[in-house]
Amino acid sequence: MKELEKWFQSNPLRKYLDQQEPRWGSVCRFAENVGFTRPAVYKWLSGGNIPGLESVRAIERVTGITFNDWLAWYDRKPKVKARRKCRAKN
Repeated sequence: MKELEKWFQSNPLRKYLDQQEPRWGSVCRFAENVGFTRPAVYKWLSGGNIPGLESVRAIERVTGITFNDWLAWYDRKPKVKARRKCRAKN
């Protein structure tokens, strides 16, 4: 799981937001500045998905993060083994 946490921390948008001052509310301000919802930004930060092409263009104008930056980050996502669910014996 340390690999996954390291991957989360290497998110290009997370790095950008961590450099902004003050940190409090930076996700909200960023979402407002680029015209996206907070839930969308949080999905991008968590790796739930990456922004689409039009979103990437808007993000790049504000942050300088390119589509290639997003793809390079997402391609490094560690493989996590799924946990097996135990079945109750009848």
